[in-house]
Amino acid sequence: MARTDVNERIAQIQNEVQSRAIACIDLKRDLLRQMIEGTVPTKVIKKESGKIEAIFDRLAALTIDAKLAGEFAEDRKPTTDDGIKLTFEVYHRNSKPPKDYLEAEIIAPEPVPGDPSMLPALSFDQYRNAPMDKPDLDTLKKQAMDL
Repeated sequence: MARTDVNERIAQIQNEVQSRAIACIDLKRDLLRQMIEGTVPTKVIKKESGKIEAIFDRLAALTIDAKLAGEFAEDRKPTTDDGIKLTFEVYHRNSKPPKDYLEAEIIAPEPVPGDPSMLPALSFDQYRNAPMDKPDLDTLKKQAMDL
């Protein structure tokens, strides 16, 4: 790796592999972002009856995006910083907590009412006759596992 000719050859091979891929990493990440937002289905199934079934698996898309970004790994251990230390005081049933503890104000955000009429209407007309040339979530999942 210290030799420049070896590094240049590795970069050349990486560029060749990336150019032969179905979609570049930026396109994959953008497609996954749309799947996470729920604007693009993670899987579209065309049935023989002409019906179209769309599946929105946002959690799976989020997991695949994290794997492609290198942020998610089962064997990855969290890094710890010795500069931060937390101290917790636990007050038992019979102990008397300090006065400022009892006078603390709990601040919580107000829940936002979910109005289903405000959601955009989903239309699958674009998938009825469209060629399925974009990779679906299963294809991206296989590619992420190969990384």
